[in-house]
Amino acid sequence: MHLLVPRSRLQVIQRGGHMFLLSRPEQSARAVTEFLEAGD
Repeated sequence: MHLLVPRSRLQVIQRGGHMFLLSRPEQSARAVTEFLEAGD
């Protein structure tokens, strides 16, 4: 899916599952923050 969205990135959250925002909040927040700070 990310190939269809311009400037998107595929980020895998290890052991995140379908509820990765709840099960891995630190990794999720880090991935989002890094993407937004990159400003691609």
